[in-house]
Amino acid sequence: MIASKYGMTTVIHPPTNDKHQAHIVPHELRDPKPYLDRNHDIVDECDFLIACPKQMVEIRRSGTWATVRYARRNDLRVMVIPPEVDLSGATPTFDRPQGGNLES
Repeated sequence: MIASKYGMTTVIHPPTNDKHQAHIVPHELRDPKPYLDRNHDIVDECDFLIACPKQMVEIRRSGTWATVRYARRNDLRVMVIPPEVDLSGATPTFDRPQGGNLES
């Protein structure tokens, strides 16, 4: 996971369907919730959303795109990464708040 690799705090918001749960050790773990509620919680807790949809055409019945729409309605900054982009060898850079603490 990119966040862990770069020393960032990870928070897992698991869905109630454990078939698609991430199985990593996070810094913080939220209670499982239905997808829509969980996705709203993710947006409500973050300062910036990075979305990786399966396709760049916005799909009406897609959880990822529904989350992007919710984030945009709530004036959250959103970055959508196209599915064809290979980030496996990328070294991300992060804008750090004044003082250099990513968690501020």
